[in-house]
Amino acid sequence: MATSQQFLPQDNSSLTNFKAWAKALSDQIRTFGWTNSSDTGQLNGVGGGVGGSAGWAAVPAAPGSGVYWYEIFKPGDGLTPFYLKVEYGNASTNLPTVRLTLSSSTNGAGTPTGYISTTVNCIASGSYTAGGATPYECDFSGDSGRLCMMMWRNGPGPMGFCVQRSLDSSGNATGTYATLWTMGFTGGSNAGGTQQSIHFTAGVGFHFGNVTTSGGNQTGIPCLGANFAGSLGTSAFNGAIPISFAQPCVGTWDYPCTAIGGAYKGDITEGVPFTVSNQYGQSKTYMPTKTGLGMNVTMAPTGQLAVCMEYD
Repeated sequence: MATSQQFLPQDNSSLTNFKAWAKALSDQIRTFGWTNSSDTGQLNGVGGGVGGSAGWAAVPAAPGSGVYWYEIFKPGDGLTPFYLKVEYGNASTNLPTVRLTLSSSTNGAGTPTGYISTTVNCIASGSYTAGGATPYECDFSGDSGRLCMMMWRNGPGPMGFCVQRSLDSSGNATGTYATLWTMGFTGGSNAGGTQQSIHFTAGVGFHFGNVTTSGGNQTGIPCLGANFAGSLGTSAFNGAIPISFAQPCVGTWDYPCTAIGGAYKGDITEGVPFTVSNQYGQSKTYMPTKTGLGMNVTMAPTGQLAVCMEYD
């Protein structure tokens, strides 16, 4: 397990700015022990990338509106293989976003095959202003089978995603399925999140997408319990802050993940990691955020939960 904090621009108006954030994200995934698949046409891979040769150096310019350049990663933990397609592009002109797809296989030329999740664009609208060359905090955590990425936490359009394998009753990773969570703008003033699992022998689980109501925003990340104390006061007790962890849905509510959860926003300090001492009998550290429209209502229709991303 490892963490990294970097300060990166949220802007695609120049090749320099695009590569500053997109290549940093790409490199970080490999640093955690994931590798590029053998698919051709990747930004960093074999068989020719953008401009006819492999590697980020061949990228001629920042992507235009609606243009995405991709990589496909696979975990390096030795369990049942699966693939994560990461597409770097624009929600609208010069506004960065990442588009994501999980699959059980690929066709070797960049197309997911086998069991395929819904493709999710973390930021699906242009309802924020790009930050130019200004660097914003980006927090990364992961290992060879898990990814937790929080982009531009204090920026104009924060977004994030997590990928984690199925867990057993002791919190150990298993090769049964993998789950993708996303967070970010979904249109207008709406923040949102999604969740979906691909089961390696049974197929694709239900896609929990964004739900917008007239009185507030809900997201598609189901969790074990509701933790927003609101006017009732703090939910912290005995020196600890409780988190409601997201639960994968694969025909049953399976063991809660460790990658992402929610805590009452009044109990946390923005951007300051804290430790949970008894998650599967382990101590784990979480990076919380309650600011930024793309994050602060995830898992809570009333906006009372802060997103807590595993950060160890």
